[in-house]
Amino acid sequence: MAESNSFGETICDLRKRQNLTQEQIAEGLCSPIMVSRIENGHQMPSRALLDALLSRLHSSMYQLCNVYYQSEQDRDFEDRAKRVSILLNRGRLDECQAQLERLGEAVHERPTIARSTSPCLLRSC
Repeated sequence: MAESNSFGETICDLRKRQNLTQEQIAEGLCSPIMVSRIENGHQMPSRALLDALLSRLHSSMYQLCNVYYQSEQDRDFEDRAKRVSILLNRGRLDECQAQLERLGEAVHERPTIARSTSPCLLRSC
């Protein structure tokens, strides 16, 4: 996928959650290739097409923004957890402790990110 393509990844995630293929959500609206290009960040849909795709995905612009926001928060948390692991492996314990404190604050602010994060990222600490 294209770098930093959270929008397309979010559309893809919504589609996969409903076990739909690109062909199924494209039918009568656009080509499956266009859906692929949207999901891969190579094309932005028009507002009309986006509304139609979201309707087919039983979603709304609000839900799309919410899923997008949550995925961004989860990625940020995972990046921080990876940094902690690297610092720990390099023996930089003071920096590791500071990062762990920041992670704790992030979990306190939004407890769901810890549940959605891969446990192996935190296991090495």
